[in-house]
Amino acid sequence: MTERGVPEDRAEATVPKIQREEQSALEEWDRYVRAKDLGHEKYMARARKQDDFYRGEQWDPADKAKLDKQGKPALTINQVFPTINAILGEQITRRADLRFKPAKDGSEEVATVISKVIMQILYENDFDSKESEAFADGIIEERGYYDIRMEFDENLQGSATITVEDPKDVIPDPYGKDYDPATWQEVTKTRWWSLDEVELEYGKEQRNKVEHIARNERTRGEDSFRYETSFSDDDAAANSHAEWWGTKAANRQVRSVRVIERQFYQNTLVYYFVDPATGDSKKAPPGWNREQRRAFASKTKLFLHQKQERRIRWRVSVDKVLLHDDWSPYNTFTIIPYFAFFRRGRTMSAVTNLISPQENLNKLSSQELHIVNSTANSGWITEVGSLSNMTAEELASKGAETGLVIEKNAGRESPEKIKPNTVPSGIDRISQKAHNNIRQISGINDGMLGLESAEVSGVALASKEKRAQIQIQVPMENLARTRKLVARKLLELLQQFYTEPRLMKITRPMPKPGESEVEEVEINTPSPEGHIINDITVGKYEVVVSSQPSRDTFNDSQFAEAMSLVEIGIPIPPDRIIEYSNLADKHALAEEVRAMTGRGEPTEEELALQQQIQQMELMTMQLNLAKLEGEAMKVRAEAQKLLAESGAIPVELELQMVELEADIQKEREGFEVRKELALTNARNQLEKVLMQAKAKQLEQTTAAALAPRTPVRPQR
Repeated sequence: MTERGVPEDRAEATVPKIQREEQSALEEWDRYVRAKDLGHEKYMARARKQDDFYRGEQWDPADKAKLDKQGKPALTINQVFPTINAILGEQITRRADLRFKPAKDGSEEVATVISKVIMQILYENDFDSKESEAFADGIIEERGYYDIRMEFDENLQGSATITVEDPKDVIPDPYGKDYDPATWQEVTKTRWWSLDEVELEYGKEQRNKVEHIARNERTRGEDSFRYETSFSDDDAAANSHAEWWGTKAANRQVRSVRVIERQFYQNTLVYYFVDPATGDSKKAPPGWNREQRRAFASKTKLFLHQKQERRIRWRVSVDKVLLHDDWSPYNTFTIIPYFAFFRRGRTMSAVTNLISPQENLNKLSSQELHIVNSTANSGWITEVGSLSNMTAEELASKGAETGLVIEKNAGRESPEKIKPNTVPSGIDRISQKAHNNIRQISGINDGMLGLESAEVSGVALASKEKRAQIQIQVPMENLARTRKLVARKLLELLQQFYTEPRLMKITRPMPKPGESEVEEVEINTPSPEGHIINDITVGKYEVVVSSQPSRDTFNDSQFAEAMSLVEIGIPIPPDRIIEYSNLADKHALAEEVRAMTGRGEPTEEELALQQQIQQMELMTMQLNLAKLEGEAMKVRAEAQKLLAESGAIPVELELQMVELEADIQKEREGFEVRKELALTNARNQLEKVLMQAKAKQLEQTTAAALAPRTPVRPQR
């Protein structure tokens, strides 16, 4: 509501739409300038310098030109490069492993499915490589960013995509004090686009508006438009604003325009449907009007509750042109940050504190080389006219050459070499101290860099590496924090956009024996019984973040550990060891070994043969049991006869009867066990056939549920 009590939409209706859009675009430009002035401009200068130091461009151009003019060396002994690479290499060995566990209204089965789907999304987006890129941005330039949103170009149902943004193009909330962007009020992304890109994303009409301003009106200057010209941008900046950006703008082609994309929270009125029995609430669809909300509440016997709530507004502008202004289709910002070091809204990289000692090392090493060069050609003292084969100028330039021959005129004094000053004894120690400062500040010692000598024991080397890893736990802990934010964002996209029935193919990184490398997982699929299979849209789930070695390293370590267990006598099956190897056809070879050792899944022919063998064994046992029972009957008859004739049964005959009864009991128990085993195998085979039939029926139901339909694409 406005101050006078008029609804905002009616108040805005009194202002022409073109004027409102221009005011909004100018507001976005002012906020962009404000964010730059509040620290982003200084950050970009720091980021460029830190990146230059990592790449080896460590001298100020003016200082280097001055040294070149004086004939002095300007050495670059880049110790930042291997130090930072050691940290980057440590991250590569710790790949992300995200798992979910059920919280409110969640189930363990669905949590497992969500874990598989999200790990597949990471796999399809090549997240390992992108994480390394974002991590390098944070370690070198203080900040790294992901942009996670839905794309509908390749998949009409939509798919979650992850991109890595240039940290200099993303402006976080200038007043933000927390690592989590959920606490920020805004986030801005700005980049240079061509007019073709503007047209592709926002249409021909918007392109024409931008081009019209660039050619016919006063723009915001060189930070808003770039033109195709034979002059550089520095030359353009040197001219007056009115001459360069006004009069000449109509005669030049637009090269690129600055697109400002800002996501920010704004209060709005939100309606909820409330269950009076349980108190549970569900947000009403944003597009429903008053009659639709009331009709649904009446039909479902729910209460209708309204309250003020924060919601994300999404604006995109170029100079005075508003390209897009609408509510965001997402519940949170699409930008996910990674900060190597974060303290109350201020960031720092691993290079920040290495700049000063690196500059000191470069200057000391250059001065040391200059002193050595100076001592090699310290100068000569000659008498006028004493030189015969050269002039004094030639002696000055060639006096330090090896094998120099000097001829003097008769009666003249021989040229005398000036004794040079000695090299200061402490300068080499100062340069070594600068080198050690880099190691101490970064925490990366020689052991982690692999520079220890052969005399150092393995135990001492492992201890040094462990101490160095402790030093870099802060950026690694922040990486785990960012991974959790990524997992939460992906879960949000799953529950908000993956609402249609889908059959997803999951790639198993380490399939079990007999399993395929591709697993089919269905989500949100209606079953014949009427319930939803793996409904990922309901329930709350918590993320568990851990790390694991990269796949090749993991396999190598597992193979080595398995072999060490075999060496100490633990009987690990050979097919399992083969699966941990790096053989090209290891899975096929493991199957062959599994079949040879009898651990494989039996074929239909083998199952039929097993059934025949079981039947034959049962018949044999049944015949043996009948034979024993016949012998027992014969012995009993003989005992009865002797008892009638003599009044007593011989001891030998009684013992024979006891032995026969014991044999009969043993044979009968064995027969029952074999019979039960045969019945169990038969039941298992029947269940397997029924499960296959049910799976086929479910596949047909899924195919029908996934029939082509026109999806609703959310606005950006």
